[in-house]
Amino acid sequence: MTSGAALLGRGNIPLFSNNVWSAVNDASSSVNVKEFGVGLTHQFQFQDISSFALATVIPFLNFSTSFGLVRHGNTNLSEHELHFGIAHKIGIISFGGGVIGYQLGGQSISSLYTYGVNISVLADLTEKFSLGLSMKNISQSVYKEGVFGADLNSLFILGGQWIPHSTLKIIAAVEQQKFYDLMFKTGLDYQLSSIVSLRGGIQLFPLDLTIGTGVKLSHWSFDYAFITDDVLDWSHQFSLAYHLHHK
Repeated sequence: MTSGAALLGRGNIPLFSNNVWSAVNDASSSVNVKEFGVGLTHQFQFQDISSFALATVIPFLNFSTSFGLVRHGNTNLSEHELHFGIAHKIGIISFGGGVIGYQLGGQSISSLYTYGVNISVLADLTEKFSLGLSMKNISQSVYKEGVFGADLNSLFILGGQWIPHSTLKIIAAVEQQKFYDLMFKTGLDYQLSSIVSLRGGIQLFPLDLTIGTGVKLSHWSFDYAFITDDVLDWSHQFSLAYHLHHK
């Protein structure tokens, strides 16, 4: 699940994060984050089922490290993720990788533990066009064979970003998850002013829509996204981030 209302609002595409949420979405994009930041986000799906994430990216030279903590579920069944990633940029290519520790537990089952390995690559082919590839849980780790609902999902996503104007970004991607059919996604992010951004996106097979907005004031940024879902109906996500600007 993508973390951060900015990414959800522009089509729920984890590639090309370029913000604090690259800590849990796309490690290779974290090298494009030029300032230290901390973010907090919460997604409301149902009263009892929600997602929460805390993330940070620490840039230095052409490297960056990232840390993230994610929680999905409710008191009956919840999953926790602890993310650590590192990325490096060589020329036009950014490489990122990381390890995620998973814990699944609840009132009716004993806690299960495992880990996953992620890899992502980003290529800035021109100033206006980039390609990205992200693979999560490439180790195909599972909590425990044969336990219902305890398999660990994996993700393959390939996409491109086009910036026809300094105020507009358009992203398209194909996404394959372990337990789902191939999905096609596209979204856009329009910088209405130096403070306000407008976002929207669409997913095919199944059909889902997203809209969102963002506001930046001084060191703070606030983002909101509204997401439809063929299973969970609709949900809201809010994100708040603080950025420590470089001199």
